[in-house]
Amino acid sequence: VAQFRREMALPERFVLYLGTLEPRKNLVRLVRAFAQLDLSDVHLVLAGAKGWYYDDIFAEVEILGVRDRVHMPGYVPSESLPFWYNAASVFAYPSIHEGFGIPVLEAMACGVPTLTSSTTSLPEAGGDGAVLVSPFDVEAMTNGLYRLLTDDGLREEARVKGMSHAA
Repeated sequence: VAQFRREMALPERFVLYLGTLEPRKNLVRLVRAFAQLDLSDVHLVLAGAKGWYYDDIFAEVEILGVRDRVHMPGYVPSESLPFWYNAASVFAYPSIHEGFGIPVLEAMACGVPTLTSSTTSLPEAGGDGAVLVSPFDVEAMTNGLYRLLTDDGLREEARVKGMSHAA
């Protein structure tokens, strides 16, 4: 994982999102929540193919002045997914509408503390192993990310419960 992080020029600590870059994935709000974090050593990685209206995400990164801490590596091949998950400090999947949310289970199966939405199928996907927040509440998203990044007890609890739920 350390070698992968070096090869991909990834920062030591980052919040990862994996999926298509499109409005229903709620990435504009995720960028806003990230911009409010008072953790200058933490970066945000938005990995995935460009979907529809992806320009709004890029524009928000520029408007909020966080371009130097937001990375967009593009499409991620499925064979490298475990490396991406395991390199991340936290996985965030704040989708507004989701059929099931396989990335949530994949992240938790890798032992990554996970934040996801409290709507549609995502509470089922995350179970008691994820921090659930309203996808419309940027402050709740910021607080959830902050807790997962700074509270070692919560991180360990999320890791253990997440792996158990994913199994």
